[in-house]
Amino acid sequence: MRISCVLPRCCLIALAFVGFDANAQIAAEWMEGKWGVSYRIPAGDESLDGTHPASSWKSQVGDYEVQDAVDHIAAIPGVTWVMINITNGAFGDRFTAPLSTVESINPLSTPTRDLFQELVDAFDAEGIRVIAYIATQGPAMLKHGAERAIDFDDTIPNCKASRPEPTDADSQVYCSANMNRWRDEVLSLYTGTESLHTKFKMAMADEVVELFAVRYGNKIDGWWFDHAGFGDIPRLRSAALQGNANAIFAFNDGQKVPLTNNNPGDEDYTFGHPTPVAQAVPQDDVNLPMLESIENPGPIFYGPQSQESLGHMFMPFQEAWNNGQTVFSVAKASEWLDRATAAGGAITWSVAQEGDLSAGEPRVLASAQTELMTRAQFNRQSDLIMKFEGLSGTTAFDDSINSWTASATGGSTTADVARGNVLSLTGSDSLSVNGYKGVSGGAARSTSVWVKTLDDKGTIVDWGSSTNSQRWWLRLVNGKIKLILQNTNVVGTTAINDGQWHHIAVVATDDSISNIQVYVDGALESTTTTGGTMNTVVSADVVIGGDLEAELDNLVVHDRALSAAEVTYAASADSNLDLDLALDLGFDEPALSSTFSDSSVYGRDGIVQGAQTGVSDATRGSVFSFDGDDSLVVTPNTSDAAVSVGYNGVPGEEPRTIMAWIKTSDSGIIAQWGNHSAMNGEQFIFRVFNGVLRASVKGGNVNGTTNVADGNWHHVALVAPDNVLANLDLYVDGTLESSSVSGSQTIFDTYTVNSSYDPITQVVTLKSRDVLIGNQFIGSMDDLVIHQRALRDFEISKAAQ
Repeated sequence: MRISCVLPRCCLIALAFVGFDANAQIAAEWMEGKWGVSYRIPAGDESLDGTHPASSWKSQVGDYEVQDAVDHIAAIPGVTWVMINITNGAFGDRFTAPLSTVESINPLSTPTRDLFQELVDAFDAEGIRVIAYIATQGPAMLKHGAERAIDFDDTIPNCKASRPEPTDADSQVYCSANMNRWRDEVLSLYTGTESLHTKFKMAMADEVVELFAVRYGNKIDGWWFDHAGFGDIPRLRSAALQGNANAIFAFNDGQKVPLTNNNPGDEDYTFGHPTPVAQAVPQDDVNLPMLESIENPGPIFYGPQSQESLGHMFMPFQEAWNNGQTVFSVAKASEWLDRATAAGGAITWSVAQEGDLSAGEPRVLASAQTELMTRAQFNRQSDLIMKFEGLSGTTAFDDSINSWTASATGGSTTADVARGNVLSLTGSDSLSVNGYKGVSGGAARSTSVWVKTLDDKGTIVDWGSSTNSQRWWLRLVNGKIKLILQNTNVVGTTAINDGQWHHIAVVATDDSISNIQVYVDGALESTTTTGGTMNTVVSADVVIGGDLEAELDNLVVHDRALSAAEVTYAASADSNLDLDLALDLGFDEPALSSTFSDSSVYGRDGIVQGAQTGVSDATRGSVFSFDGDDSLVVTPNTSDAAVSVGYNGVPGEEPRTIMAWIKTSDSGIIAQWGNHSAMNGEQFIFRVFNGVLRASVKGGNVNGTTNVADGNWHHVALVAPDNVLANLDLYVDGTLESSSVSGSQTIFDTYTVNSSYDPITQVVTLKSRDVLIGNQFIGSMDDLVIHQRALRDFEISKAAQ
């Protein structure tokens, strides 16, 4: 789903703090306004290799390279904590660390290596806090039962496969030898009159959580208990506090959306679990009330006796908790992170991993998702993001949450080999950002930009008043960076007017001019500084250029001070990656290829189902040919995923763009995805129908007018800025179509959840299909791309050239 934001970001921040006491001291204070990451390591004894009779998966404990993983996370700007698992995710009968009480009973449940200890020590050395994730059901498997136990065996006489219940007798036999031995151990430890079910809960707190808590002590800063309703919550908290009296807690039990204090007096931060991923992808706006509740009435939620719980969201970046397709767009990830942290709340991103340990590769967070988190962090509190991808007439566009426009007086967009599309300025060209006055007063700020010039002087960006200390005027003077605050200056030392690309960043941490830092190509400059205190006055609109002959790219203004790590990122090639390019198929594979490759950062390679590959075309070169019975299916480029799922396309009501070159004399589908059963609005199809372009959802269509089934090559595009069919645009050869809407269905909400789970019947129904290309299509196709954003008209025109 898509949020339409019309207020400037400063207004959003002001609204966000309604009801927020910035001076309140709470147990989870170190999480306020910050974020962390979470991931899972398959656990159990090192001998579990996927072929052992007691396990269908491979434990990664023995091969896991701690320092590689920790170094990778420590390099991500903004990460404050990491949530790592003691149990094997939601399965409480296997562990990432040895535990004597379990080891003596169930030797395959625990490894000899204390991987958790190694991880907490390494993260502690990096100054990263640790939250321990643990499955509350424990070795008794109180949630999933014997049928999900490590050693499920339904040949045990008179055994019970389903989960233990409070009515189970002490003599109950389960379809798991491990569970039965744990039952006997628990009964020997607890001889009171409590039920077996209650004793299981007591043992989990006393014999598992407390022993781990004491072992790791202050190295565990917090705990996140999964399916906590299957445990004794006060007892779990008390047990964990034995190791660290300052530890904080969240218990996954109670209302999910919106956030609330579900366990007053026991939870210190909300468990933040979104709507179950079997029902909706995490970024769907069904979860938006979580964020809105952090803004108001949060970020602190109170119990009946004023017990405090910090608003916290625990969000997967992908369709499932630990694997699958990335579903967050740059815009949504950036907005949700910005809004939650600006309001004083917290987010933990659950991220997939990649790397084949058996092949000697390090196991680290998925690279594309690492890039997305880093970009979202960089975009926090960004007032202005000018990518200079092009001009629509004389208008340039801002990609920040504010969506400013800029009026250009001269200037043009040009293609650069290193940077892509950039802004080219002559000495008289400039842009004025309509309505944006810049960061004012003595507030912290940062300005960063890529510059390529031979000029020795000229304006890069300028705002404020021509009065002492009341201006923010970033210029080149003698080829060097000079920040002019009017009669007070900060001057760098490196000349950048050598005709090469250089990244420039100027960072003010407060109103002291002597604290202003200048970076060139990510390196801190030695500066010459004059003057005392900055007090920028709101005046005319921000101006870019004006007396500078240069090329500029990615000019960003933040109303906060960037860290050195963020400046390093902004100065890297990674900052220029198009993370909303969801699929990029060049169709350059040779003849008889059974697979095709995706050039996006997500590597969503696929399978050829009958299409002819490597067909030579006089106009387009190597293309794919379809005969009406052929298709391509996009599948994951992941050999070691726990669950093999394909790319299910842009989800929900998210903006999207589809582009391709086609040559046909017939009808057929270019690309489709969504609900198999094609419920109204849940499947999305881009096709040629009766010779013209059509966007289809069951019950509704958008129809073009130009005949594209004439046997010639045409560039075709679909652009949906939101989920309203009337707002969807079709393009042919770079030109906007005159289109019409038909049918009773007027919106789409593309269903991309891999399956649907009914909690009453416990039936799983497959509903979503992988992206399918060329279904029923007759003709040739080349260069198909899907973006998880709405491209602008000049981007469509350029692609059609």
